[in-house]
Amino acid sequence: NFMLRTLYPEARMIDAADSFEFGWKVSRLVEVAPNGWLETGKMDANSKASFDSKTDIPGPINIAVALEREYGKKGQRVVIVGNGNFLANTFIGNGGNLDFGINIVNWLAGDDDLITILPKPLKDVNVVIPSDPWNRFLTMLIFFGFRLVLPIVLLVAGVLIWWKRRKA
Repeated sequence: NFMLRTLYPEARMIDAADSFEFGWKVSRLVEVAPNGWLETGKMDANSKASFDSKTDIPGPINIAVALEREYGKKGQRVVIVGNGNFLANTFIGNGGNLDFGINIVNWLAGDDDLITILPKPLKDVNVVIPSDPWNRFLTMLIFFGFRLVLPIVLLVAGVLIWWKRRKA
C-alpha cells in the first residue's frame, strides 16, 4: 500500500520472470509508464522519441522487484532496483524515496511490522509580527512575557522559597 510519489533518475528495467525456475517468488515493487514505453535504441539529442513496436517495449515498465524464497530455516530475500541513485543525497528528499528505502531495509531484515509510511516532521515556521498597532502590542507583550517576565517571576519565587526554608 505504498502510494507516495518517488523519483528514480535514469532507472533501468528489471525483468525477473526467469527467477520462478529457481524457486523465487517475484513481487513487482515499482511499475512506471503504464501508457509509455521503453526506448531500446540509442537516442540522439535532436531525435524525437517515438514508439516502434518492433524494438521498443510497451509499458508498464518494471524498475524494482522483491524476490523471496525458502532456503534453509529462514529463507532468502532480495530487492533489486533499477537505479541506486534514488537513495543518494540529491534524491533522498524527493517524495517517498527515503520511506521506500527504509521499508526495503526493514523488509530485508525481516522486520515486516516496521514497514510503514513515516510521518513527516514539522518544518520550522516563522512568526510574522502583525503590522496593526494593537496586534503588534499583543505580540510583543507575549514575546517579552515569556522572555523576561516569566523567568523573573520564577527566579523571584525560587529565591523566596529558598529564603523561607533557610529561616525555618
